[in-house]
Amino acid sequence: MLLIDEQNTMLAYMVEVLQIIQQGNKDLKVGQQIELWKRGTCQSPDLKENKEYLFMGKVKGDRYDLDKTSFVKLWPKRPANDKDKVILEDFAAQYAC
Repeated sequence: MLLIDEQNTMLAYMVEVLQIIQQGNKDLKVGQQIELWKRGTCQSPDLKENKEYLFMGKVKGDRYDLDKTSFVKLWPKRPANDKDKVILEDFAAQYAC
């Protein structure tokens, strides 16, 4: 997460793609910056700058919308415990491109 910007009733998140676990219908590249959008009233997690997240969802046109069908999980740089690290690494390996 690089930047959070509020525009009317929407929140725009500028993020950098660090890893692609499974490519969707857009041709994303590692290092690419993309915008994620969500309504200010959306119940998705409170995203913070300078944190890493796992995002899964659908692209709507040229926008990446966070909505009730999206999955967002904090990706810890230093997992709280080895179990968390193993779970995230196993998930990434299972769904790798």
